[in-house]
Amino acid sequence: MKQTIVVNELTPSLNKWQRMHWGKRKKIKEQWQWLIKSEKPKKHDGSVDIIYTRVSTHPMDLDNVGGSFKAIGDALVKADIIEDDNPNIVQTLTVHWEKAESMDDQKSIIEIHDVPETKED
Repeated sequence: MKQTIVVNELTPSLNKWQRMHWGKRKKIKEQWQWLIKSEKPKKHDGSVDIIYTRVSTHPMDLDNVGGSFKAIGDALVKADIIEDDNPNIVQTLTVHWEKAESMDDQKSIIEIHDVPETKED
């Protein structure tokens, strides 16, 4: 199964996230849990591959894009979409950045792909 979740908001960059008070980070994680739930996503059992695309007006280094996934990954777990965000469940996380034409076009795109189970002989 593959599903795409599109949220018309952005999470803080890694640089901002690191400097943020823990209480504010907690509120952002809770907000993202509800933003994701509002998209009515399906639950994924087992391992997944995730492709995260940040569409924003300002270019961002890929390590910063990856760091901006923190709140989203935690929200996917809390919303019971994926079992956990550790490497046993999220086998690959691919990050992309795309240019938004305007602030209104900014969004986060999360593609979740089930990883087929491999049979051991």
